[in-house]
Amino acid sequence: MDGAGTNSWQIYKVGPFEEKVQTVNLAKGEISSFNLGKNQTYWLKADLKGSQIVFYFSQDGKNFTKLGEADDKSFSSGGVGITVGGGNMVFIDDLQFFQ
Repeated sequence: MDGAGTNSWQIYKVGPFEEKVQTVNLAKGEISSFNLGKNQTYWLKADLKGSQIVFYFSQDGKNFTKLGEADDKSFSSGGVGITVGGGNMVFIDDLQFFQ
């Protein structure tokens, strides 16, 4: 998510690709008729199955809207993480992983 007052999002990976460390965008877009607000709670969900990754967003933790999806065959294994950049701050209340 690109920050308060915006409605854009992006999913990217960072790592050594083609013999140098780079950031590669997997998917990006906008959430129509929506702007992120300050001091609000939001839920993000990623379903990973094989090389397919599907991303979801919710304002209530129950009703999720599909943001986008990517097919990334570049990793045989790896992990999922969260990053905050540009001097912004985020509080993560709960992080859950399910298999």
